[in-house]
Amino acid sequence: MKKTTITLAVITATMALFGLYQPNVLALGQASNNFASAISDIQAGATTANPEGPTVDRAIQVGVNIFSVMVGVASIIMIIYGGFKYVTSGGDANSITVAKRTVTYSIIGLVIALLSQVIMKLVASRVSGI
Repeated sequence: MKKTTITLAVITATMALFGLYQPNVLALGQASNNFASAISDIQAGATTANPEGPTVDRAIQVGVNIFSVMVGVASIIMIIYGGFKYVTSGGDANSITVAKRTVTYSIIGLVIALLSQVIMKLVASRVSGI
């Protein structure tokens, strides 16, 4: 811990020496006020910071978002893989068919991930009445 503090102090002093860092005393004072405010919020309890608390709607939304990102990344990787297989097929009809199916199914997976977002937002808006 002591080495880290000394290292940060040396880096800050070096940056200040070359004019790359100019400490703003007013901003430091404001930051300490924000920090004190955050501490008082924490001491007041979690209900002060988020009176509604966690909701099932929000949990489902986060789950669908994570699922969509995973499916999206997998689809992009598979599209690239299918394109690579298509390029390296060497004119073999069977290899070309397999590569085209890989790309097609990857695009279908990407569309399903996008539609899951749309369906989730539609259902959430109907349920919450927004």
